[in-house]
Amino acid sequence: MHAFLVAEDFTLHTTRFTRRYLGGSLQGEVPIDRLIIDIGAEGDMVRKAMEQDYKNRHAKDEVLDVTASGDSGSGGTGAASTASGSGAMEPASDMPQFLTNVQEGQLIGWSGTPPRLGRVSSRLVQEAGLFRHPDEGDVLAMQLAALKARHPAKKHFRLAVVNAFGTNLGDTILGMTALRHIAKYMKQHLDSFVIDLLLGANAGVTNFDIAGHDDWVGEQYLLGPTLAEFSRYDAYFDFTGLIALPRITEIAISDWYLWWSGLDPATVPAADKRNILYHQWPVWQEVARALQGIKGRKIFFNPKASVPLRTFADEHVPKFLKRLLKLAPDTTIIVDRDIKLDHPRLVNLSKEINSASKFAALVAHMDGMISVDSFALHAADCASVPSVGLFASIDPYAYPYYPHHQGVLIPDGEKLPAYKKFKTNTDEEWAQIKDVYAEAWSRLDPQQVWDNLQAKVNARASVPPHNGTRMVHGAHQRQRYQQSGQGRFLPYDNTPPLWAHAQRRMQEIGKLILRARSQAIMVTPGQSSLAIAVAQHMEREGRLHVFEPRDARRHLITMDLLDRAATGIQVQYHDTFPGKIEQASFPLEDVLSETNPATWGNQNKKKTIKPKSIDEMELDVLSCIMMSMPAPWKLTLESALGTIERLKPAILVGPVGSFQDIREIATMLLPVKYQCWIEQLEPGKSETSILLAVNDQMKVQGLKRVQFN
Repeated sequence: MHAFLVAEDFTLHTTRFTRRYLGGSLQGEVPIDRLIIDIGAEGDMVRKAMEQDYKNRHAKDEVLDVTASGDSGSGGTGAASTASGSGAMEPASDMPQFLTNVQEGQLIGWSGTPPRLGRVSSRLVQEAGLFRHPDEGDVLAMQLAALKARHPAKKHFRLAVVNAFGTNLGDTILGMTALRHIAKYMKQHLDSFVIDLLLGANAGVTNFDIAGHDDWVGEQYLLGPTLAEFSRYDAYFDFTGLIALPRITEIAISDWYLWWSGLDPATVPAADKRNILYHQWPVWQEVARALQGIKGRKIFFNPKASVPLRTFADEHVPKFLKRLLKLAPDTTIIVDRDIKLDHPRLVNLSKEINSASKFAALVAHMDGMISVDSFALHAADCASVPSVGLFASIDPYAYPYYPHHQGVLIPDGEKLPAYKKFKTNTDEEWAQIKDVYAEAWSRLDPQQVWDNLQAKVNARASVPPHNGTRMVHGAHQRQRYQQSGQGRFLPYDNTPPLWAHAQRRMQEIGKLILRARSQAIMVTPGQSSLAIAVAQHMEREGRLHVFEPRDARRHLITMDLLDRAATGIQVQYHDTFPGKIEQASFPLEDVLSETNPATWGNQNKKKTIKPKSIDEMELDVLSCIMMSMPAPWKLTLESALGTIERLKPAILVGPVGSFQDIREIATMLLPVKYQCWIEQLEPGKSETSILLAVNDQMKVQGLKRVQFN
């Protein structure tokens, strides 16, 4: 993993996104809100765009030297010469450095960077640097135990997968298969978790669809988070630079994903290494309609991979298919691209199969398949479709856990120059070797391929069934809240027991002090239970003012009061808190991470608000001001002293953490002739209390009066 930082502000516009990058320097304090975690080669996109923008802005004007005949002592011809061609650029050596990469070793030097899990870890075995576990078996259990020890009170963990499995669709299927087992494993160690997938700017729509439907998946991201945003995670896995990572060509790919994630692949049952693919039901039906009327067994032939190295040489495809059709007189061969061969049993569905999702559904509808090493082989495993894989550059036994699959290596494949590679490094490298690969493809025996496919077709019934094809309707939406008899609340709220106790007591006391047809103010109620109780107790024409600057909490309270408030109650919502200061800021709250209603937020990013003075509201009646932690009681009271003196509302605060805070509140209210009363929530254990302040002419039974020495 690494991050990048642009030297100056820059806006990148692409067909998929527009993003503003803030420039900065690595001198001094770490610019956590400007460093971007690089996923899907986003940094490379930005660098190239900035270079092109610089060239466009600094292109030199074309200058033509048109010297009249006879004016030149050199005997020139009078032809025009170009001093600097149109759009000539400054030399590359003069190009500024637009972007700085910051490596993972530097990033983990910042205290907010989460620990890394897997075969390479950080901040778990040792606090500084990266720690490698190459020869150990299961290291994930130890790492999860260390993670829990770092956060002993945490009940819910939010994890991330950085550069989730590359951009090839097959890699995404394989990676998700491994991640499903990892999630199953984590359920033995963590009470609650979600895993975000940072796929990247070069991931396609189908990558997102493949990876987005399991119930433990949180968010999927196209663009990299800032380092400040990345700090919301409790830990992360990293697959950056996938095809260059250790051992990736040494063991089966399915096993490698498990190994790199910190597990021992030998402990995972073979059945758990089978793939699953979710299909959108409308797409599935559309493909089924396209296949209606095609007679005989349907065999899909796919000669195309994502890179030339693994693609069947075009010039030899027609000959191979012609011989294959002769070997299979009762079979119709389906293709999704133009082939230079005319045959009544060769059906081209390129017009109908115009997306990767339709391609996957087509594979699942087939009776068999012959394909180069590509996404098609993994999609066939999901649907238990018998298949023969044609391999040009890696071991044909790379997928040993696919019982319906047989791999075939092109002739002399081990001797070819790019064996054990997934792709060539450059177009020039491929140009130098493509002819030897074309010659090898020309010698591939259709009879061998067909016999292997027939064997897999005949053995299909003997393999235990696999539920790898699943239908969905639309994108998976992560649950944003939970619901109970006391209202909606954030899905991972870790509610402190004392805070919950305070809310219950405030409900009970509030019902005694609320006046009919009056108004009440609530400050940062956090959850709906207290707001519902107050809104149900107030009679028609009452008005409730809710100050809740935490957006998600305010929205949930709004929904609950809309459902459950007494008829005729007017509720006014304020996305700030009371105060007379010009502005204030507090940490933002991320609802998929663990949250706490007694605190402002859980992120390093902050929200800025303009507080609103209660005195400036000019209320004509007010029966109560209720403040729940983390309400800024000092700011609230300072903004309301005039209203308190004029309208004499009761003031209910809870929980208040210390006697010192109680003394300060009581002192603030002395000038308006208020007396404070308290109830300790944990007598003998802590000073945490409920505080009720009322006009000093009122008497309160059941609470302890605050007295000054």
